[in-house]
Amino acid sequence: MSLDSELKELVKQWLAYDDEIKSLRKAVSDRSKLQKKIGEQILEFMDENEIQDLKTTKGNLKYHISEKKVNPTPEDVRVKLMEKLGNPKMVQEVYDSIYNSNNDTIERVSLKRTADSKSKSSDKSNSNSESNKHKGKTSKKANPIGGFAPINYNQNNRRSYNQNNENDFDW
Repeated sequence: MSLDSELKELVKQWLAYDDEIKSLRKAVSDRSKLQKKIGEQILEFMDENEIQDLKTTKGNLKYHISEKKVNPTPEDVRVKLMEKLGNPKMVQEVYDSIYNSNNDTIERVSLKRTADSKSKSSDKSNSNSESNKHKGKTSKKANPIGGFAPINYNQNNRRSYNQNNENDFDW
């Protein structure tokens, strides 16, 4: 099996799984919405009738109240710092070191499926072409599938290949 046909087969499988996952997520989302709606009705009934536990053959339902601490907002942090430190300049330095720091970034690599750029570009008017003019660099290099194709570099210098010749993928 050649590298080209192996890659095509892998991409076809990945796209098939992606489609299946999307439909399953939609089904889960629909059922979760229904379950939440029914759950609210059950909680209302239990509250009105002062029922704490419902015992069924498939498990027990318990009327449960929990408390969770709310995370402080950046403004809350600023106010607390001002209360403790009293020095606006020092408060601003500490605040900036916490909220305006780029030290806490990580890079994750993943495969994402996007809509076909041909259909998107035909939907947009030419008024956006000026704003999209400088979004990414393009160069022409040999791509790993064979032949030459434009390679677009996104903002993170990641390559994306555009094949518009007889080697087009047909998936």
